[in-house]
Parts: sequence; structure tokens; C-alpha cells
Amino acid sequence: MNWAGGMHHAAEARASGFCFVNDIVLCIRRLLQHYQRVLYVDLDVHHGDGVEGAFRDNCRVMTVSLHQFGEGFYPGTGDYCTPATAHSFAINCPLPPSTGDAAYLLSFRTILSSVVECYDPEAVVLQCGADTIAGDTLGRLAVTTFAHTQCVADVLDLHLPTVLLGGGGYNVLHTAKCWAIHTATALGRTAAQLPVYIPRSDAYYMQYRKECAPLRPTLHVSLDPDVDRPLDTGISFRYWRQLCVSLQWQLRAARVLRERLTRTISRAQEYQQLMLSGARQQTSRKRSRGGEKEIKEE
Repeated sequence: MNWAGGMHHAAEARASGFCFVNDIVLCIRRLLQHYQRVLYVDLDVHHGDGVEGAFRDNCRVMTVSLHQFGEGFYPGTGDYCTPATAHSFAINCPLPPSTGDAAYLLSFRTILSSVVECYDPEAVVLQCGADTIAGDTLGRLAVTTFAHTQCVADVLDLHLPTVLLGGGGYNVLHTAKCWAIHTATALGRTAAQLPVYIPRSDAYYMQYRKECAPLRPTLHVSLDPDVDRPLDTGISFRYWRQLCVSLQWQLRAARVLRERLTRTISRAQEYQQLMLSGARQQTSRKRSRGGEKEIKEE
């Protein structure tokens, strides 16, 4: 767990998007020394272009990015998959502004369940950019900490070795709340065990108090009904159906790899069985010959 990490824009030979060194790429390369397949999931409001570019043609790493897209939003990459890019192991979920909790969580769970089934990762790296949260000065996805934390919980429920990293977040108070909740979730605390309000004993209580005045500051970040208005259900389902069509192309390479891996394992098991049966037959023959020699000697 490293909330100071998550610099997903940096490329091999250049800095980009406030990111000078791509610690995520270095982390994944280290994990590949111990695991065959690593899944990278990016919850930042911006597309994880640096990580995707580093592992686009590497079948041992699958990258997943859910991000705001369109209208010149930075970095401008991460559109849906096309048949021409279906050979890569990069899954992108471009989302419109004001996506909201329900559509965001539906898209995330659709992708995660499909990836786990087709790719069968052995380890996960999760970038938890807090600029997805409502009230951010750059992001406009209208997602609360409830949905964001549920995504983290879903990944942890896979019970795989997992690295949690930070990322973007341009509303300092909301970012602090978000990562505090994620830390509690990683430590096994449920939502019912977390306080509704920020304790008065907190060192930064007065800063939160000024932001929320005249109300008491809450731990979770909710939507502002005057500003955050999620998309209608019909529009959200239209985007989700488009995602499902794209996933069929995006997971094609993973399915082919899984089928090849399954065939290889089956052949190896068959070969192992043949070798064991052959060894047993040789052992039995030697025993029978030894018995015949003893009889002749007698």
C-alpha cells in the first residue's frame, strides 16, 4: 500500500501528466519475477496511458482503465477497443461526465468478472486515483467514495496478492477521506465499522468543518444535488452495452491465451501420466525378472 504512488502517465523516455517516474511499471516488472500473470486496474479519472503503453504487447500483463473520456479531456487516449487493437491486452472503459455510482460500479464489475474468468491473474496492482470522486477540480464522473471503495473491496475479495497505490486527486480533503476509507477496507474494516462523521479529535477536523459548515463533516463523500446529476438509466445502459461489445474484442487475445495454456497443461499432464505408467511397467518387469532368477537359482 503506497498512497504516494500511482504515477500512471510517465513514459519510458518522458514525464507526463504530473508524473516523472512510473512507479507502477517498476512495481509490475518486479511482480513478474514471481507471478506469471499480473492484472493492473486503474480507477483514476484519467486514462492510464503510461502503464498501458509499457505492457501493450505483453501477454503476462493485462491493463484495465476506467476513465473519463471525450471533449478534449486529458490525455485523450483510451477509447473503446476495435478489431485492429484486439490483439493487445489492454481493456479500456471510456466514461462520459456525470457517470454516477450505479453505472460506474456496473461497468467495473462487468470488466472485473470477465477478466478474472478469461485471464486468471495471479496478482493485482490497483491504482486508486481519487480524482474520480465527486467534487474534484478536474474529474467530473460524479462518483462517491461508497462506489469507489466498493471497487477496492471487490478486488480484495479475489484474495490475490494485491498492491494498492494512490494517483490523482485535486480536492485535498476528499482525497484524504477516500484513501483513509480504502486503508480501512484493506485492513478488513466494513462500512458499518467506520464512523459516519470525522472525529472531533482529528488533527484536521477544523479544516473539514469549514468545508462542510454548517453541517458536521462526514467521512464519506456524497454527491452535491445542485452540482452532481448522474446520467439517466437509459443513457447509462447504452454506454454499458457498448462496453460489452468492446469487451468481446478486448478479451479475445486473453481467451486465446487461456485456451493455449489449458491445452499445454493438458498435454503436460497426459505426458506425465504416460511417463509414470511407463516407469511403473518397467518396475514391475524388473521385479518379475528378479523373481524368475531366484526361482532358477533354487
